[in-house]
Amino acid sequence: EQANRFLRLGVPRYEAGYGESLRMLQRVDAPGGGRYLFSADIRRSGAKASLQAAVCERWLLYPQNCSAAHLRLGPAGKEWRRYSVLLRPTAPNPAADLLQPPTQLELAAVGAEGRIDIDNVSLVDLRSNAELVRNGAFTRASEGWFFSSDRSHLPWHAKNVVVHTIFEMGWAGLAAACLVLLAAAGTLARRALRGEMPAL
Repeated sequence: EQANRFLRLGVPRYEAGYGESLRMLQRVDAPGGGRYLFSADIRRSGAKASLQAAVCERWLLYPQNCSAAHLRLGPAGKEWRRYSVLLRPTAPNPAADLLQPPTQLELAAVGAEGRIDIDNVSLVDLRSNAELVRNGAFTRASEGWFFSSDRSHLPWHAKNVVVHTIFEMGWAGLAAACLVLLAAAGTLARRALRGEMPAL
């Protein structure tokens, strides 16, 4: 919009809980026990749309130990407004798991209807005043960001092994997958010819 890129999120149409929201994620170095200031320029269409910001431990799906905040937004309209909220993730138990999952900043539009426009996202570690978000202004499009939806994941599947393999790994990946399948089929065929019925 006038040479300014921003992120637009719509609220879930059939929201039945936390897991249906489409969230934009970015891995950040925000371990538990710290204090982090989240800030963003936001505008919304629809009085019932709101933004949820959180710092959670997450590999890809199913967040845990989240510090979340629903931002109280001003009236809907075309004007951008700056909002800030303090996030305090709980410190992980070092004895519970030697391999702690990474922490991620999560953004999600929630509510009954409408959409949220987001720009100039910032997450500052208040201990060091370090900025933790990369490409918060979305000048490089979605670089550094990824999406996730814990339960409504079926729309992101190709529902076709060949098409999905090409999408994920390209033609070289499809050729490699075919070679693996042929090698497995050859091994099973040899075992079946020797009388091993489970191989057949």
